[in-house]
Amino acid sequence: ERPIMRIVLYFCLISVGFSMLGCTGIFPKQEHTSDIEKVVSDAVDFPVLLYSEDPSATLSMSSSKSDELLFSDFFTQNRPVILHFWAGLCPFCREDIQTMQVIHETYGDEIIVFGLDVGPLVGLGSVDDGKNLRSESNATYHMGTTSDKNVARSFQITGTPTTIVFDITGQPMGVWNGM
Repeated sequence: ERPIMRIVLYFCLISVGFSMLGCTGIFPKQEHTSDIEKVVSDAVDFPVLLYSEDPSATLSMSSSKSDELLFSDFFTQNRPVILHFWAGLCPFCREDIQTMQVIHETYGDEIIVFGLDVGPLVGLGSVDDGKNLRSESNATYHMGTTSDKNVARSFQITGTPTTIVFDITGQPMGVWNGM
């Protein structure tokens, strides 16, 4: 009787461990010379290419340049920002996108959700894979990618999905790795 309970407990712990890993470990290891909060607050700006069927989605932002949207432009609306790192070929990201969609639908007037597809930067999908996943998931929050190949390193992202929540001034409030 006890060995069976022990096996069930081990199985549960292993299952939880694997589900929490997500696609972690896909980025090269970096030296952590300072806390994530300092790194994140120093790395807030990067160019953004939105995956959007609705061209007016970019018009709601007050971009500093008419032809380029920057991540810092999300902070012009005086709302907290959720930055969700994901990849088009990350199986755990599919579920996490649904969670971000629920957050967007529930709190969309109070916060901004932005999903950053880093798949094209790390070999976990192309821009088309990201756009297809956005379309398949029926996500209505801002999603896109960047041309800045250093974004993952700047934010010390070691796997997907990873989520960072910023206050209205761009200061990080929390970092979550995995689902």
